[in-house]
Amino acid sequence: MQEIAAKLADALSMFWQSLDDHERRLFALGVAWLLASIVMGAAERKRKQRELDELADSVARRLAERGSRG
Repeated sequence: MQEIAAKLADALSMFWQSLDDHERRLFALGVAWLLASIVMGAAERKRKQRELDELADSVARRLAERGSRG
C-alpha cells in the first residue's frame, strides 16, 4: 500500500511541476471552488433538514392541540 501511495505522490508532484503559473492558479481556483461547493451543499442540506424537522414539529404540536380540545 505504501508503494501505491508513494507512486501517487510522485505522479501528483510531477503533474504539479508540469503546470505553468497560470495553470497552477486555475487549478488551485478550481479545487477551491470544488471544496466550497461541497461545503455549501452540505450546509444547504442541513438547513433544509432543519426546516423539515421544524415543520414536522409544528404539525405535531397542532395535531396534539386539536386532539386535546376534542
